[in-house]
This record gives sequence, structure tokens and C-alpha cells, in this order.
Amino acid sequence: MVILMLFCALEISLSSLIFKFFAVRDEFWILTFWNFFGQALFGVILMLAAKNRKQFSEMNHANAGALLSVNITNELINLGGWVCATRFF
Repeated sequence: MVILMLFCALEISLSSLIFKFFAVRDEFWILTFWNFFGQALFGVILMLAAKNRKQFSEMNHANAGALLSVNITNELINLGGWVCATRFF
């Protein structure tokens, strides 16, 4: 589990570094769109496996309100952090 967590942290760091490199030169919102598009595409690829779809569906039906509120809050905080990190630093 620790190896997976470290790999995930490395991937997020590399993604942030690449985003920051291009955000300094290019339009922030266009880059944000393509960043979210890539994340959505990766999610669709993960959902191609029936096991993942079933697990996601069961979790979503059991806790729909809580998952939605936590996800919205997380995305707003994440977007705010991206804006601050790329615009001010």
C-alpha cells in the first residue's frame, strides 16, 4: 500500500510540475480544461473494467450525498490551490 501511495504522490508531483511549466507560458484556463479532460479520460479507461464499475456503482448508491458534497468541496479547494500556485508563484 505504501508503494502505491508513493507512486501516486510522485505522479501528482510530476503532473503539477508539467502543469506549472506550461501555465507560466500559456493560458491558465485552457490548460485547466485539458488537465481535467485527461483526468476524465483516465477515469473512463478505469471504468472499462466491470469490477471497477460495479464497485463504483455500489459505493455511489450507498453514500451519494456524502460523496458528492466531499467531492465538490475537494474540487473547489483543489482549483483554488491551482489558481494560487500558478498565478502568484
